[in-house]
Amino acid sequence: MSRKAKKIPRRWRVTARPPKGKDGGWWQLRIYPPGGGPSRQKSARPSKTREEAELQALKLEVALNAGMARLQGGIPDLPLAKIMLMHLEELRETDAPKNTINCTVTAYRRAAVILSDGLTSLSVIALQTRLRREGLAGRTINSYLDLCHLSLDWGRLRGLTKATWPEVKRLREAETDQRPLTPEELARLDAHFAAGRRAWCWPYFGLLASTGARCMEAAQLEERDLDRARCRVTFRREVTKTGRRRFVVVPAEFLERIPRGEGRLWPGLAYSSVHRAWREAVVACELGAEPIGLHSYRRAWVCDAFEAGVPLNRIMAALGHMKPATTLRYERHAQGRNLEAASATLAAYREAAARGVS
Repeated sequence: MSRKAKKIPRRWRVTARPPKGKDGGWWQLRIYPPGGGPSRQKSARPSKTREEAELQALKLEVALNAGMARLQGGIPDLPLAKIMLMHLEELRETDAPKNTINCTVTAYRRAAVILSDGLTSLSVIALQTRLRREGLAGRTINSYLDLCHLSLDWGRLRGLTKATWPEVKRLREAETDQRPLTPEELARLDAHFAAGRRAWCWPYFGLLASTGARCMEAAQLEERDLDRARCRVTFRREVTKTGRRRFVVVPAEFLERIPRGEGRLWPGLAYSSVHRAWREAVVACELGAEPIGLHSYRRAWVCDAFEAGVPLNRIMAALGHMKPATTLRYERHAQGRNLEAASATLAAYREAAARGVS
């Protein structure tokens, strides 16, 4: 008795996959291409409910099959600029992370229009050269081109273009790993900002030191985000880089620095103002010759948390990290920051253990 031949699908098929394990309660979409190829799991944010996930699966299946019909009908390709705008519109509709949307917008403004004239190796190299003349780092340029490549693949999947991304060597990415600030440096900076002429500097930079927040996350905080009774600061999902809500407990005396009010804590505060105040503080505190930056506040907070024995999962929750490996990258700074104290603590523990003291 012979087996029935497996039916090979001739159309795109998308199904909703229930939450399981590391998905963290999010439904995932599985994409099955025509011809019975292996499935691909879509890692964007589908939904927390079955109904919404199935609706998104249906929309994606219709879009993919419409794209296949478009290619078979011989419809001319769309330019990359148009594809990136359509991709951006879908990201907004699917509630993609704010950082992804902002980066895609920036990549469109800088790259898509130029590359639409002719997507070749020479055009990509010319764009790389132009962006380097503007003073952008190799890592930033690579990220812009990666987003253009991602949008092109998105358009190819939907039959909007048959163009492929040219093979171009990526630019070298310089190491920009900033070390954490030491407790003594934090104290010097805090004293400088407390005596400074800008009233917002002392509470703002104190917030960076007390919460490990990113610069623009702190700049967008509002009065409703401060729980003065429980001494904690909440970062809403719309202001965080990853689009995930989180909160951090802070000292009570720090919240007293921030005057009570309504709306934004620092209305109109821009990154350029923050960076200008930081550069002045670095020069005044004689820290200019060392590899530090605004992100050093975040690294210092993580190092202090590790050295204080805070569990890894609590640190991840406070920073908004989704993977332990991301948080553990900061740990290497903590390992060499206080070796003498760690050795003394270990020696005292062994001595007490040898005496039978628990």
